[in-house]
Amino acid sequence: MERLFLFVIAVALAFGVGCLGRNRKIGFGWAFGISLINVVIGLIVVLCSKKKTPNELEKKN
Repeated sequence: MERLFLFVIAVALAFGVGCLGRNRKIGFGWAFGISLINVVIGLIVVLCSKKKTPNELEKKN
């Protein structure tokens, strides 16, 4: 039961980092995937990636 709780917390943290990567060049999928391996490394990678330009954000919508 304890392992399941820790797994749910790890996935939730990875989802949070993935949401941060949504408006960056890395994107949600890569940010989430890297964060599943290690949340701290995923957060560092997301924060180091460049933000998308306004034109790229408009194309998405």
